[in-house]
Amino acid sequence: MVNNNIWLGAGTTVTMVPETDLYVKLTATSSSAGTGAFSHLWKVQTHADFSGKYSLVDDLYVGCVADIYNSSNTYQSTHVIAKNTGDLIYFNVDPSKVSGDYLIIRKYGSPVPSTKGTGNVTLQDATVSAAGTNIAASLSILDNAEILGSGITSGTGGEIKLNLTAHQTVLTFATSTATNYEDNDGGHHGFFTLSIAGMDATETLAVHFDDDNTAAKSSGANRDITVDILTASPFDDGNTIAEAVRLALADEDLVVVRTNNQLTITNSVGGYVANTTEDTNGGVTVTSNTAGGVCTSATVISVGTGYGANDTGRTITITNSAGDDPQIAVTMQSAGGARLLADNWLGLVNTVSFPNSEVEMKQMNLGIGGSRSWTHQYKGIETAQGGNLDISAHHGLWLYYALGECLTVSGADSDNGGVASGGLTTSHSNAILYHSESIEKTGPVFYRAVGNNICPPVSPLDATEAEMDRITSLPSGTSQMSNGITYTFGESNGSTLPSFALESVYSKLSATTPYKTTQSPPTADDEAFVRIATGNMVNTLTMSANENEELKMTLDLNTKGIVQPNATYEARNAVENERAFFGYGSANADASVMIQEFMTPFFFYDGTISAYGQDYLKITNMTLTINNNLQDKRYVGGYDRKNKYAVAAQRTYELSLTGYVTDSKVFQDLRNESEESTSHITLLFQKDNGEKIELKFKDYYTTSNNWPVPDDKGAVPVEWTIMPRNLQSCTVISHAVLMG
Repeated sequence: MVNNNIWLGAGTTVTMVPETDLYVKLTATSSSAGTGAFSHLWKVQTHADFSGKYSLVDDLYVGCVADIYNSSNTYQSTHVIAKNTGDLIYFNVDPSKVSGDYLIIRKYGSPVPSTKGTGNVTLQDATVSAAGTNIAASLSILDNAEILGSGITSGTGGEIKLNLTAHQTVLTFATSTATNYEDNDGGHHGFFTLSIAGMDATETLAVHFDDDNTAAKSSGANRDITVDILTASPFDDGNTIAEAVRLALADEDLVVVRTNNQLTITNSVGGYVANTTEDTNGGVTVTSNTAGGVCTSATVISVGTGYGANDTGRTITITNSAGDDPQIAVTMQSAGGARLLADNWLGLVNTVSFPNSEVEMKQMNLGIGGSRSWTHQYKGIETAQGGNLDISAHHGLWLYYALGECLTVSGADSDNGGVASGGLTTSHSNAILYHSESIEKTGPVFYRAVGNNICPPVSPLDATEAEMDRITSLPSGTSQMSNGITYTFGESNGSTLPSFALESVYSKLSATTPYKTTQSPPTADDEAFVRIATGNMVNTLTMSANENEELKMTLDLNTKGIVQPNATYEARNAVENERAFFGYGSANADASVMIQEFMTPFFFYDGTISAYGQDYLKITNMTLTINNNLQDKRYVGGYDRKNKYAVAAQRTYELSLTGYVTDSKVFQDLRNESEESTSHITLLFQKDNGEKIELKFKDYYTTSNNWPVPDDKGAVPVEWTIMPRNLQSCTVISHAVLMG
């Protein structure tokens, strides 16, 4: 036990997060991930226009598919995300991203981020955007004064270290003769001069060769050391002289490696220094000089405090008089943490089963004896499964996820004035917006403004911010709904269906911010435990209207994967009052407005059922099942054993009815070999306030009858099943706002 308080249902919440195509603006180019565990990956960085508003939840988008487009909105390439942080996205191949390119993360498994939390902003990462040349070691530490500038105007205590290449010299030593280790002028000791990099200054060191025949002369170096050699028989060979020099340099800030008569001398401190020179009469040859002072990477030494969230992506240029200026791009992180649009109310939930992770165990004997126990075991793939929602339906939007497309939207009263290019104004804060000129069939349908940021960000492929329209009159009204939204849904015949994420949070309700994870990475004793199940597609939707009950919808889900946020994360979109959840009794997230009629479910008596050209008047039980027969798939290159994919297969509809009949027509329909194509099956449920669910099917057969012989003398309840092939139409009139 790491905490004395157990988890209680009082602190448990499951909410919905819409999943849509996610537009991510990027900085200039892609680059290698550098060193460490992910050195084989390539990364791109989100632009300040994105990272200043949103923060991606770490590794939430692993396994998602991302398309790259150029500034002309032309498709370039497709990649699978291997890893992500708040503002970095990694791929296992170079995406060859250039200036102006952007990402579209495809909607499946891609939860919509919300405006990120506020808090102290610190340095997070520094990357090299221009390596520079001839950078001295004294320029390798950027203090806060050097960080400020280039658009960064505030912040204290930050420090960044530039990692510089070190100068390297290769020297070759000849066998000594009477004069070859004297200077070129003759009459003095010969020598060579090294430049040793230091953080404060560069020091020069001259190594003299004393042959006992000549005197030393001034080298002009900061320091001098002397190596004795023999210039008479027996002469010192080159190997012996090289070893003597290596030993003489042992205490210097150098790494010296000898190979026979050659020394490779590398500065211990990176940075630019002058080339090694020699003044001998053929004894020493400078075989090569490799210049140092190129910036290979940058490391944040001190994160500092008080920077601006919009400073992410700023580039610091270091003035370097000796060569090309290096440039360092910095990213910021906020203590407020990442957020998803996870304050969406699920509705009148009867029961909810959050998907669970099941890990395959691999146990092997390896052909080795010794005991009857397994010799070796390890974990295989992880599968998320078991997600289920049982809901008393107070709206019909769940049918969108089962059928697959939103064909039209009408009745939304908007200003048609657009949003000023460059961002929302105060008048648009927390507004509902949509692109009235064109609705995306698989979302996003509507957009939310959280603060002054549009969620999800508007994709250039769909519209511009200036083309977005704000709904000015949301659905309202008590006895009769006004400004209701009319949706028509249709069948999707693609390989995928619309998906959504579920967020589960267990809180002990004791912290100041009870739904925020405070440990990064999370620990077992955190006061909040959060899981996010992404890529939930509706495998089957069962809609049932039974005598004396509400209209119920039961959704069996196929889940892509489950992620536990591994950094500071604010669950429920930082909304503590559940009455302020989006859609809780209103069309928005307004805790002060709750319309009772919007919270009231459809009831069995609200329904009308007709088939074969006649109304069924005495139905006691009705069950409609929409089955998408989703098939689990895993692909090479999916990168993560915890993620799977789903492919939609054969779609089927089945309508089961129980009721009292006045004739034997349902039996005749069973025996009829001709498919019914002239009349529709109509299922209509309507509330007194005007909200409606209407489904029409065509091309159907009656496939079974059950005529029981009752034990009593009462009415005979007949059961029969009808199987339509096609959906004719689906119309939903509702107060609820569908994002996608």
